[in-house]
Amino acid sequence: MTSHSIENTVLKTLAYFDVHNYPLTLLELHAWLYQPEKDYSAGAVLESLDMLVRQKKVEECGGYYFLTGRKDLLPQRLNRYLIADKKFKRALKVTKWLRQVPGVNMVAVANTLALSNATQESDIDFFIIASPRRIWVARGITVIILKLFHLRPQPSTKMNKIDVSFWVSQDHLDISDLRLDQDDIYFHYWLAQLVPLYDRDKAFKKFKDQNAWLNDYLPNADSYSPIWRRQIKAPGWFHRWVEFLTSNLDEKIYRAMQLKIMNPKIKAMMNKDTRVVINDKVLKFHTYDGRPEFREKWQAKLKELKLV
Repeated sequence: MTSHSIENTVLKTLAYFDVHNYPLTLLELHAWLYQPEKDYSAGAVLESLDMLVRQKKVEECGGYYFLTGRKDLLPQRLNRYLIADKKFKRALKVTKWLRQVPGVNMVAVANTLALSNATQESDIDFFIIASPRRIWVARGITVIILKLFHLRPQPSTKMNKIDVSFWVSQDHLDISDLRLDQDDIYFHYWLAQLVPLYDRDKAFKKFKDQNAWLNDYLPNADSYSPIWRRQIKAPGWFHRWVEFLTSNLDEKIYRAMQLKIMNPKIKAMMNKDTRVVINDKVLKFHTYDGRPEFREKWQAKLKELKLV
């Protein structure tokens, strides 16, 4: 370990968030430190930031830290937070309906909205955990509800629509096999930044426990907690009644129906790599995968900073 290891770790982390146009507070930076060589305290991170500011590699303004020359990100971060707050309210309203769907055990917001870094035009990405042997039923009913209320994203209209393109079954919570490789930095942050809106029977905790390997990359991520007002309670008697009435729904029939009407492009990509994964444990429909692009941009930043 070199004497500059903490400064390098801080710069690498800031560089990644710079790719996403997102300045960080001290506590955020400490929480999102990527692959630190040891357990650095927030105080140690602050000392390294002071050093980097003196070296003119990093700037600070209003409690936010960013790479030199990127002060323009500050008003954007505030504006995107306000945009995200409205989208979260919409996400919560939809989740109050989806929590009644049989087999839906957990609903989390993902991607830019999870970090309150959403643009006005962006949709709302959900990651959903389903009961074992209920993933096709849960997805089928969810899609029907979203279509009825015109909430599904369309090529021409995505703003504020609900994207439910990633599901896992509760008996297959370890999703490490969906990474591009062990250096899939985008996936690591995506996973760590999920914000649960609805969590039944501690499904989210079980999910995190099964993905404890993430601690090797983001050991401080657990110090980042969701805002309580962005979570809703589990449903009561109505949900139990719906579960009882739908307990005989045939998973195989729902699977066959959805596969029959599935987009040909998705079918063509099915199970060829980690973009589109379709089975009884995982449903992932990401025909476009930006992970390689973001990693390349991050690595280019590291070269600019002479860290590689």
